[in-house]
Amino acid sequence: MDRDLRDQLLMNRALELSLQSRPHPNPRVGCVLIDEAGVIVGEGFHVEAGQPHAERVALDVATAKPHTVVVTLEPCSHTGRTTPCTEALVQAGVKRVVIGSVDPDERVSGKGITALQEAGIEVSVVGPDIEDIDPGYAHHRRTGRPRVLLKMAATLDGQTAAANGESQWITSEESRKQAHRLRAEADAVVVGMGTVIADDPRLDVRVRGFVGRQPRPVVIAGKRSMPENHAMADPLIYSPSPGEERVDLGGALTDMGERGYLNVMVEGGPTLAAAWWHQGLVDEVVVYLAGKLAGGRGRPMLDAVFDRLGDARDIQIYSVEMVGPDVEVKARVA
Repeated sequence: MDRDLRDQLLMNRALELSLQSRPHPNPRVGCVLIDEAGVIVGEGFHVEAGQPHAERVALDVATAKPHTVVVTLEPCSHTGRTTPCTEALVQAGVKRVVIGSVDPDERVSGKGITALQEAGIEVSVVGPDIEDIDPGYAHHRRTGRPRVLLKMAATLDGQTAAANGESQWITSEESRKQAHRLRAEADAVVVGMGTVIADDPRLDVRVRGFVGRQPRPVVIAGKRSMPENHAMADPLIYSPSPGEERVDLGGALTDMGERGYLNVMVEGGPTLAAAWWHQGLVDEVVVYLAGKLAGGRGRPMLDAVFDRLGDARDIQIYSVEMVGPDVEVKARVA
């Protein structure tokens, strides 16, 4: 088999392995080892922070001496909770390393590749980029803040709730299941106190077969207190600083990143959604448009004044799909 084609097939397998966990604040990484004849002799993925990295997991289960390592992310060359993976690969006598992406973490970026090359190991970078495998990790390492996904649902004419506040259920059961799948990719799910009082949400993942770590429920509380008998498990609550009227959303977001929550999903009502949007904290938007027409003005998706067309911001719509009777629209913020 052509070497480039074999590398790509093995990278596809490493990618599959990487997606079996969400080890934030560490990155998703999968690794495949092959011997000199091209036979797979070991596989592994990084399960969670503090545990062995994917390369070490694969080396520990290897059934023969590895010749080539195929790994989705540049091996680390620094000592953190674990010792450098580059050292382990050199000690294992590896001759070639195929890397999906350079690590955006400044402690590693390019240094792992250099360490391997200085040890006489051939290194190739072939993709996919870490942005595609683990966008939350990549975004956090670039910006210092988690990646924010704003999820909204509305009628086709843009009403997220009736004038009397009713909002359950505007979208279909299929869309609600899809929203739970989005939660399954999140480290934290954020709502405002108004949503807590009106709906008493659990903010957990309820998808058949889900076995991952539940996202942390987060409440932007304002000045109102949490109800005593709420349904959430161990919510993280942000209140205004003394003398302030509103929560510092940017500060809250930075704090979430420091806690290891790199994918943050905002599900709050139209007031909270507008606040995140107008402060420039949203990186991606998912909107579920129901197969319903409200036929009037209730509550919009973003509860803020739209003064002039020039205030609108460009977004990159990259996916439009039917979800049951509804339409799912996904867009990145330009």
